[in-house]
Amino acid sequence: SGVIQGSAGISAPVSLSFINAMQLERRVFINTVSLLFVIFVSVQLPVLAFAGILTPNGFMLSCLALLPLLLGMPVGSFVARHLSRQVFDRLIMLLLAGLAIRMLWAALLP
Repeated sequence: SGVIQGSAGISAPVSLSFINAMQLERRVFINTVSLLFVIFVSVQLPVLAFAGILTPNGFMLSCLALLPLLLGMPVGSFVARHLSRQVFDRLIMLLLAGLAIRMLWAALLP
């Protein structure tokens, strides 16, 4: 959920940077990030629907987009269990760098 929220929302770079700086144990980190993004989305959905930004058609497409996410979660969990802490931390930093580059790209090339 974090990757999808991170690619579409502004909350990921700040929240991931903060949580990463806490140097939590991997399982706690993953659960904390997952819970955080579930909370963000649970607030975002009704607000977007109320504002008329999220249409019923858009909601259905969003639900369909959850299928690859749900299928990929067990794969991600398996991979995460087999990574060393150092590799896991480097992947998180790589993700944060990618998000920063995406934000710069979007800001400089509207």
